[in-house]
Amino acid sequence: MGDDEPRGETGGGDGEGEPASSGRLVSGGSVAIATAFVDAPASREEPEASSSDDGAFEIVYKREPEEGGVSDDADDDAEGRGNASESAPKREDSSGLSSSGACVVECANGETFVADAVVVTLPLGVLKRGSVAFDPPLPRRKLDAIANLGFGAMNKVVLLFERNFWDPDGTHDNFGYVNRSESAEADDPDASSEIARKRRGRCYTFYSYAAANGAGDDGSGAVLVALYAGDAAIEMEREREDAVVAGVVAALRDIFETGENPVKVPDPIDAACAMWGRDEFARGSYSNISRRGTGADYDAMARSVGERVFFAGEATNRMHPATMHGAYLSGAREAAKAHEALKRLGKEGKLRREFEQASE
Repeated sequence: MGDDEPRGETGGGDGEGEPASSGRLVSGGSVAIATAFVDAPASREEPEASSSDDGAFEIVYKREPEEGGVSDDADDDAEGRGNASESAPKREDSSGLSSSGACVVECANGETFVADAVVVTLPLGVLKRGSVAFDPPLPRRKLDAIANLGFGAMNKVVLLFERNFWDPDGTHDNFGYVNRSESAEADDPDASSEIARKRRGRCYTFYSYAAANGAGDDGSGAVLVALYAGDAAIEMEREREDAVVAGVVAALRDIFETGENPVKVPDPIDAACAMWGRDEFARGSYSNISRRGTGADYDAMARSVGERVFFAGEATNRMHPATMHGAYLSGAREAAKAHEALKRLGKEGKLRREFEQASE
């Protein structure tokens, strides 16, 4: 989630059909990377708790299909979310894993993974939804951080054209668009202002990738990407994809087919829409500082639990949140922390042997 493009405002969209697979946990030696998650209603309870005395930890994934992506008001809706232990199923038979201090990850498809440590890379939007149950529950400070930080939607519409009509010389990599308020649609000034607010983030910036593929000179076509943010991203996810694409093409024609030197805008030969808010594996695009959030919440998100459960992702990087490199750096940070923890637990040799065996 996240890259170096502008960060989105708080937003999201409606949920749509659940994929057949619940995802899976990718295990690397004795460190399990938690990358699978499914959708479930959030519990409003935030119990005081941390890891158990023996160091055992359990993470449970469950699926109870429910519509909705990031809420229209994610700052307020996030209150109390981040843990679903009250509603998630519990393991009836731990097979002695608790006494061994192992981490157990249960998936909605019935798969169970056991490891000495777990690196949790779940997007903040998924944690806010309460799709994952931690047993014992996460510490209150981490739950507060999950609730305090915002998580917004920044969506993209990718268009493939036969040629680069917008910048044949390849001198610009982006250009902007100011949406019309179209106040004539509403006699009420307040309603007109609301229309303008919702349209402000619609394809407000275009990124050209024509230079990356030779501007279509080799017959591969030229790519242009439109960005949607804020309320516009929420509205976008409620529309059909063909309607969204038609709206972007209409904006391009408003830009290029008017004025003194009009340029004909052709129909795209292909298009794709990224709608992160209604993706159950994301529930949004980037973290942000909400009205009650602070930089300290990013630090709290990064804290490990019981030297067994580690947290990575852009929402755990105070210096570089909402970026791809921030997520990457956090992964390197947690890998080093997990390595040191396994050394203290006397597991380093086991990890090295398993890694070498997996590499053969």
